[in-house]
Amino acid sequence: MFSQGDLVHIPGNVVLYTYESNDSIIWATEVSKKPHLAIFLENCGSKYASVVIESGDRWIVERDALHFKEICNAS
Repeated sequence: MFSQGDLVHIPGNVVLYTYESNDSIIWATEVSKKPHLAIFLENCGSKYASVVIESGDRWIVERDALHFKEICNAS
């Protein structure tokens, strides 16, 4: 569905995950307090995706929470 480099929207109140050091276990880290623009990096298994948000932080989110963001309304 998503390809590397796609601009995506992450709504507020979405759980943000991070990888454990062995890159196979993910842990809930926090819940987003506001919506974010992000760049889709890659799929992480069948349920999750890796993204980088506007601050440069890399997060894992449930792929169902992501929505395509149109370039014309990306601000």
